[in-house]
Amino acid sequence: MDRFDLSQAPTEYENTLAALDQLDDAALWEIAHSQLSAGDVTRLQWLLEEQGDMALTISERAELAARAAAAAHMMERAERATALLQARGHAVPPVDQR
Repeated sequence: MDRFDLSQAPTEYENTLAALDQLDDAALWEIAHSQLSAGDVTRLQWLLEEQGDMALTISERAELAARAAAAAHMMERAERATALLQARGHAVPPVDQR
């Protein structure tokens, strides 16, 4: 089963994504439905808006990079969990349709 090509994942995430293969369905469902908190979304949106206005400090730019990477990793994990659940015979809508 290689419906999810790990070669496209950032190197630092390959191991954590590959480890999802070992999880049971309940754990995969939890990951597949994970979302950023409302506070995290609000902060990320603010940082992105400020970046567009070129108004971020050095520390805010670092925070934006860290938050964006964490959000991307969460989405990669949710997509991988979804692919694994589908391969195990579960009907799971794609991440962007939940």
